[in-house]
Amino acid sequence: MKLDTNPKTNRKYVYIDDLMLIVRFLGFMKFEYNLPNKRNHIFIRGQVNDYENMVPSIFRGENLNSERKEKRLNAFKKVKEEIYKLKPAARFKGEIGGASFQHYGLKTPWLDLVDNIFIGLWFARNQMKWIAEENYKIEKSKNEFGWIYLLKADYDTKVNNEGICMGNKTQWCDLRYHHRDLSLRPHFQHGIFIAKSKYSKENYDLKDEIIATIKFPINLKNDMLDVSPNHIFPEKQYDNTYKYLTEPKINMKIMEVEKEFGLEERELGRMFTIKNKNDG
Repeated sequence: MKLDTNPKTNRKYVYIDDLMLIVRFLGFMKFEYNLPNKRNHIFIRGQVNDYENMVPSIFRGENLNSERKEKRLNAFKKVKEEIYKLKPAARFKGEIGGASFQHYGLKTPWLDLVDNIFIGLWFARNQMKWIAEENYKIEKSKNEFGWIYLLKADYDTKVNNEGICMGNKTQWCDLRYHHRDLSLRPHFQHGIFIAKSKYSKENYDLKDEIIATIKFPINLKNDMLDVSPNHIFPEKQYDNTYKYLTEPKINMKIMEVEKEFGLEERELGRMFTIKNKNDG
């Protein structure tokens, strides 16, 4: 275990090359930050690269001005409404519905986290590769190292009517408690989503919520790390939401909204298909 700084991002990190020590480090941080007087939960994000900021997908892109961000946010709101009109199911309704669409490809103002270190490590060791149209496959990262971030999600006594925990700095939700089993992907991934408490086109970067960063060797060996993509991204026969959202009419609706708001093609993302071994 060694403390160092990434010169590209100026971020301090701890280098750990032992899985048991990574788990122990996480356990220590969760315990310390979840003390009653601190009122935080600690969640995990795994990435194949270390970036300076921690930005939700809808705000990513170079030279993205304020007007463009506002257009994207308004278009995101419209897409949520349109998908709910097409399928008025509870799991597609409101802010939680919109945030969960990110698990399936839509760009949103929410950031995906997980509450399972092995899933976090998996995302730090694997990445999606575009094949064609809206199809992707999973391949191992070719980087020498992976990155794990521990983010704090503060909470108060307030939980809104959708089940979102409202804190002074962040708002967040555990999708396992507020999404049915019909959306299997967030259940298997132990999915959490988080955003600034009052996210806006000026207020969205979550880098200040990072309490620790772990750099680890990508060749870390353990059977629990070699989970099949067919589990991380359950096939359509098991995940009803995945099956429905990848119907052509959904991406057609996203495309229509992009045009309505003057956005470029795929600027809001697309509901994508992971071409796993047995997926249709």
